[in-house]
Amino acid sequence: MSERAIILACAGARMVGVITDPDREPADAFDRAREPDLGVLFVVGGPQYRVGSHRLHVDLARRLAAEAGVASLRFDHRGLGDSEGEHPGLERIGPDIGAALDGFQAACPGLRRVVLFGLCGAVPPICALAAADRRVAGVVILNPWVRVEDSHDRVMLRRYYLARLGQRDFWANLLRGRAQIGDFARLIGRRLRAFGGRPGAVGPALSPNPLLDTILKGLRAFDGRVLLVISGRDLTADEFRQEAEATDAWGDLSRRSRVECLELPAADHTFSTGGATDALAARLIAWVDALTGDRAVRPRPMPAQADRG
Repeated sequence: MSERAIILACAGARMVGVITDPDREPADAFDRAREPDLGVLFVVGGPQYRVGSHRLHVDLARRLAAEAGVASLRFDHRGLGDSEGEHPGLERIGPDIGAALDGFQAACPGLRRVVLFGLCGAVPPICALAAADRRVAGVVILNPWVRVEDSHDRVMLRRYYLARLGQRDFWANLLRGRAQIGDFARLIGRRLRAFGGRPGAVGPALSPNPLLDTILKGLRAFDGRVLLVISGRDLTADEFRQEAEATDAWGDLSRRSRVECLELPAADHTFSTGGATDALAARLIAWVDALTGDRAVRPRPMPAQADRG
């Protein structure tokens, strides 16, 4: 395994990326026909840089190289980490991802198909881009971010506060005056006002969810493979499940053979523990390894390297 830095051009700004390459046999003895044409592009999902939360991208990149023989690229969006320019906001990083795809292929001439990997806020832009770029053969999306105020209120009531009512320490702290109930009271107040003062504080969704709409629209139009990973100890994951399962579109998508849902009950939002990282890595490597032999999705010819606007 080896690593090298590359520069990616996007809208007049230089973005910094790092490619992790698997070890290769000497060129004169290597069968090029067996060289994988698939790579993985890691996309950060928040105000962070290319290594990912708890160095998740670094760890997974090196395991992919060592155990699956697959190259990967992690990079800084414009305005983050070592990259130039101003960050456009997560909902507008499509050009950054596209520039990274261009640079990845230019640096790895055998690369023809790419898997996009992203956590949380990276999921909506990944899904929006996947169907539009035929180089994308698969997406790995983890704990998708679909938060609006209404959805967050409902998941807090269902998954946190109602669960707390059955816990002995909650009532003990309440009787001792130690329970922090201000946020709970404000949340109930918002829900009652939303329902015109009527009972039913939890209630159904009351407002559109454009983030969920972006994800579902993108996945419906995408004909590649999808691996959705959901953590068991994460309100963001609970919120996605709550919002998605209320739609007919998700029910249809989740039943398609190309869509796999992996639940990791012990994992938190960022897979910060060694056990969660190991479980994620094991499934990712097996999933990517299976995809390296699947040539059903054939990309358009690689475009010339360009400064993407």
